[in-house]
Amino acid sequence: MENNSTLCLAPGILIAAPELNDPNFHRSVILMVEHDEKGAFGLVINRPMETTVTELLSPLKIQYTGSSDKRAFLGGPVGQNHICFLHSSKYGWDATINVTDSINLSFSLEGLRELSRAAEEDFYVFVGSSGWGPSQLEAEISKGT
Repeated sequence: MENNSTLCLAPGILIAAPELNDPNFHRSVILMVEHDEKGAFGLVINRPMETTVTELLSPLKIQYTGSSDKRAFLGGPVGQNHICFLHSSKYGWDATINVTDSINLSFSLEGLRELSRAAEEDFYVFVGSSGWGPSQLEAEISKGT
């Protein structure tokens, strides 16, 4: 059996145990973006918000040209005043993290402006994220919380 201290969950998918009652992660599917000795970072990918991408980008003076009913996602309980976006790896800017060969994560306003005119399936917008301190996620997994 592998030692938890060497377990790396990113990139990968973390699925909440059915009995997990934490309202932030109940029935969640999390795309793990980073996981190392400093902590872990990911996005809940199955929690669409009522807010549309158009509504979210409008105050930023970014006009979204895609479907008016495309929803933003609640990425987690951390930093819910911040926006990030998953997108095709054919795009990339200064503040971009390569998640997999085909998926990037960005925080760039310039990138968001460019993607607002891209194909709808090329990006997904998230409000907030999911984060854990050093060894916190490993401890929660081993306790089943």
